Amino acid sequence: MPDSPFVHPRRVAFGDCDPARIFYAPRAIEYAVEAAEAWSEAVGKASWQELLARRGLSPLVEVVDCEYQRSLFASQVVRIRVEAEVSSGSGVALRATGQASEAGPGDEAFRARVELRFAPREEEAAPGPVGVAAGAAGPAVVAAGTAGFADAGAAAVPFTRSFRIRWGECGPAGTAYAPRIVDRAVEAAGEWYESCLGVTWLQQCQRGRGTPFVRIRCAFHRPLAAGDEVAMAVTVPRLGNASIGYRVEGRSAGRLAFEADMAACYITEEAGPPKAMPFPDELRRRIVEYQRACQGARPAAPA
Repeated sequence: MPDSPFVHPRRVAFGDCDPARIFYAPRAIEYAVEAAEAWSEAVGKASWQELLARRGLSPLVEVVDCEYQRSLFASQVVRIRVEAEVSSGSGVALRATGQASEAGPGDEAFRARVELRFAPREEEAAPGPVGVAAGAAGPAVVAAGTAGFADAGAAAVPFTRSFRIRWGECGPAGTAYAPRIVDRAVEAAGEWYESCLGVTWLQQCQRGRGTPFVRIRCAFHRPLAAGDEVAMAVTVPRLGNASIGYRVEGRSAGRLAFEADMAACYITEEAGPPKAMPFPDELRRRIVEYQRACQGARPAAPA
């Protein structure tokens, strides 16, 4: 191992940013996985492509966990420091810390942990992370295309959206690239927001409000391949004064494929820099009604 941490530079592209004028939250996960790939080649002396072509080993992301401290903007260069936490013959856990090149010491934009396992390409299913059973029961998945929830009792719950894994979402090993799955999970949360609360993230942004993510964690229980149909069920296990926690469970062929847990904060920019504010009463009412519909009127877990 080198004496100093490995650093991977990455420029924030214009297309990496969303209408809030900051980088789209899942991009930090993409940057972290890219940095893990670069680390593997520079420090491990073998690129992922070489591992696949010469040894038949496919890199599988089992867990990615990202916390957000600062926003990044288009044209900024973010330096991603990668350090190995745990390493074994079949996998590695890496810590990836992103910091804008012009920022001072300790002024980090995000901190991510990426758990990787290198499995034979022909392996059909990857075991879930320690302590999580791949077949664990989750929210019942309703039929694909079911209308979203508007008010309690108005439609089936939990809110569900389905999609098909596209060819372009897969890597050379033939399995879906992990950051693309996170993209899908965040999209599902956004669609739930519009359907349940009656306002899109874009409309909210135009009104000087927002719900930026503070953390995204996704556990992958089995690889997904091009053509696989996936149904995503969205629930809201946590609701705080100005915070909300989403859970998106993706199932394919009746089996749990991934679980994404995401925490966001409700903010306002109407009177200057962004600051947290309580959810408006009407939005809170709709969220609580949805929780009750999904959980049998059990109180929400504290944020």
